[in-house]
Amino acid sequence: MRPTCSFPFSLLVAFLSPTRARSQPVPADFDPGFWSVSINGGSAASGWRWHDLYANYSGTPDTTTRCRWVHNPELHNDTTTCSGEPSFYYLWSNGQASITMQQTVGLTVAGSQEEAILVKGTSPFTYKSNLGANGRQFEGAVRVTATVVHTVVETAREGAD
Repeated sequence: MRPTCSFPFSLLVAFLSPTRARSQPVPADFDPGFWSVSINGGSAASGWRWHDLYANYSGTPDTTTRCRWVHNPELHNDTTTCSGEPSFYYLWSNGQASITMQQTVGLTVAGSQEEAILVKGTSPFTYKSNLGANGRQFEGAVRVTATVVHTVVETAREGAD
């Protein structure tokens, strides 16, 4: 049996239709910046694992995004909660050799209205491990250079202002 969708396809298309695309290209001299990232974490003999990530984007130096990842062995699940920049996203698991950041940032071109662009970066990530009295903690820091992925296209509901 094929899954069905009760939401009319024509309304879905109208809902996701772009209402404004970026009118000008990103200037060649635009510097998308970087993230200063630090991570510390650990594990317990019971199987719990966690890490705290702190990311500060150079375009918003006074805004630090903090994300906490926790692995609960009893429920066999991972949870991540972040506070700070709402568009921030990262991809890294304990032990991975690289880390990826992504964020939407504003850009004003030729005095026009600020428009949103998506920046992303990946960097090798190494850390010091076997820290703490029990040897189950780690910490590391890295600078992740951002590159422009694409401009963000705004969408609006049909009939919305």
